[in-house]
Amino acid sequence: MLKLTLTLVLTFFVASLFAQKDTVYLHLPHKKIKAVAILRPPEAIYFLLGGNGPVYSINYDRRFKRRTNGLGASVGLGLTQSGGDSLGTVAIPQRTVFSVPLSINYLIGNHNDFLEFAGGVTFITAPVDIFEIHTGNKPNVIFHASFGIRHQPLLGGLFYRLGVCPTYSSLESGINYYFGLGYNLRRATR
Repeated sequence: MLKLTLTLVLTFFVASLFAQKDTVYLHLPHKKIKAVAILRPPEAIYFLLGGNGPVYSINYDRRFKRRTNGLGASVGLGLTQSGGDSLGTVAIPQRTVFSVPLSINYLIGNHNDFLEFAGGVTFITAPVDIFEIHTGNKPNVIFHASFGIRHQPLLGGLFYRLGVCPTYSSLESGINYYFGLGYNLRRATR
């Protein structure tokens, strides 16, 4: 019985030592919060107008580490209409075009407000002519870079981002602006 009790006590002690290493504490003196424990990497879900969507998209963003700044990634799903015009006697049918934007981003800043730098690709399911970016006669890939600001609260809440997004396809390039609004999932406790 003594061996079992000693084993359980030592196991509990060792487990609690390792558990303390996994907790990261941030001090937020401007909000009178002494310490915040980040349990998992910050995540956000948001609606993006413009940008890498290229018209609009729903996106999911996640940091790679348990901190609000640094390296992260986002993936989204966009939807738009293309066509529906007529060129003389030839009618171009209107069709739904899906886009899948993928990007790697880096945030510089502290607490809730950041400068954002990102780059990636957007896969498009059909030929489109959006914001002067022509993808030709077949589905294509649009390369993009993003530069802007982001508000991502550590304790969850309203998330927004805005900036400029240069885009490049195999045929042309252009400048696109973006505004994103969504919710930062709560991944921290006080």
